[in-house]
Amino acid sequence: KGDALDNVRGISFLKEGRGVTTPQRPLIKDVSGLPFIDYSIFDVESYIQSSRVSVSEPLSIPRQEVRALPVNTARGCIANCGFCYHVFRGLPYRYRSADSIVREIKSLIERYSLNYIFFWDELTFFSKKQTLELAQNIIDEKIVFYWIASCRSNLFNEDSDLAVLKKLKEAGCMGMSYSLESADTRILKSMNKFTTVEQFTKQTELLHKAGFAVWTSLVLGYPQETPETIKKTFDCCVQNRIYPSAGYLLPQPGSQMYDWAIENGFIKDEEDYLIKM
Repeated sequence: KGDALDNVRGISFLKEGRGVTTPQRPLIKDVSGLPFIDYSIFDVESYIQSSRVSVSEPLSIPRQEVRALPVNTARGCIANCGFCYHVFRGLPYRYRSADSIVREIKSLIERYSLNYIFFWDELTFFSKKQTLELAQNIIDEKIVFYWIASCRSNLFNEDSDLAVLKKLKEAGCMGMSYSLESADTRILKSMNKFTTVEQFTKQTELLHKAGFAVWTSLVLGYPQETPETIKKTFDCCVQNRIYPSAGYLLPQPGSQMYDWAIENGFIKDEEDYLIKM
């Protein structure tokens, strides 16, 4: 429009050699109303071909036959874990309606003959009601594809939840990803996880019973960590027959642990720390 950059909200730019950041633009509350990605402007077939290496086992079809693209169902997370950094920190969790998600998937399948969808969300499922709505909508629309999703480790903790999991299975879901992080109660409290080892164990038991593949992640190296707490965490994974993705605590700007590391003298020179990181 030819207006001054100073009047455009939500951007940073150089003005006469100085950095200028304008006020944040208003949050889009209804993410269901956003338009679908127009993949026609990309060499979409190259993305579909390369997607095969990203699909996790188990597979219901030969890997060379996988045709996949990503769909985002939500923005952000309902949790506020102390080690985590994400661009939506401090903003409310926003999720799309089941109808919006399924319409996008249906259009992608019809246009590109997909048989697999990546749900690239920080958190796909936050409630059983929302989970059932998506599964039922997929079934009602009679679209067939495979997928995995993410949830919290305390979403499915009752025997009656097997009915929800069977509905997910019917809708093509192959597995669920959710984080243990640590099996030590003190560390979980310090992380602001608000989940328990018992809930993680019960959910894993139910998912195994329903025939799902399961994935979890660990964060090692919190200030309370000891060889004993590490052993407790890995013993929990072994007992639950789940192979973890393990990483170490890396305080990142914007996370609570970054502020803690500065306050306690572990990060003395921020620029030096960030360059090394």
